[in-house]
Amino acid sequence: MSVVVIGRTNSEYGTELETYLRDIKSQSGVELEIIDPDTPEGISLCESYGIYEYPTFLARREDSGSALATWSGKTFPMINEILYYAH
Repeated sequence: MSVVVIGRTNSEYGTELETYLRDIKSQSGVELEIIDPDTPEGISLCESYGIYEYPTFLARREDSGSALATWSGKTFPMINEILYYAH
């Protein structure tokens, strides 16, 4: 399982997002990948998973890529929820 973040760090939620991701890394050592929705990879992910709100945290299976959980919007999931899927 893996978790990626689809969002922009240079946005109104960017500072909060960077702080949140820094907290995850300092508490667990897990570093989540941030994918800009305006890049080819980001556009493809958004189309594939029906993502229209940012930031979105996407937990997916590594073998099939199927979505296991998503959290969207300015209210971030609890860190333990992210870590469950990130390990």
